[in-house]
Amino acid sequence: MKQNFLKLEVFVGILEHYDFMTADRLLKYSYGAKLNAQLSSKSLLYISGQYISNPFSSIYENTRIPMDPLFPTSGISFGIDFQLKNNINLDIGNKTLLPDDDTSIFNPTPLNMTRAKLKIGF
Repeated sequence: MKQNFLKLEVFVGILEHYDFMTADRLLKYSYGAKLNAQLSSKSLLYISGQYISNPFSSIYENTRIPMDPLFPTSGISFGIDFQLKNNINLDIGNKTLLPDDDTSIFNPTPLNMTRAKLKIGF
């Protein structure tokens, strides 16, 4: 759905995660949404969220680190994206990784990350 200054994206899918510790391939559900609001011709405000389920297998043992930022995790993020030049953007925002729905020995808390990205396109 797209209006003059608003854009909403919704996604649903299945992820395959390979667990190196047990050599298992794990299938998970994934769904989420992203809302963009155009502030000016060169700046964009966004908020997004996604949920990644536990693996389909009921015999899954949690051997990996919860909320690993290198792999897709449940979380929410927001920020602002500025276009500096035609092909250079600066993205400043916050991302919160949410713990999995598992029974870990240690109950993890959400992990907040403030971040800045410089994106260069060709």
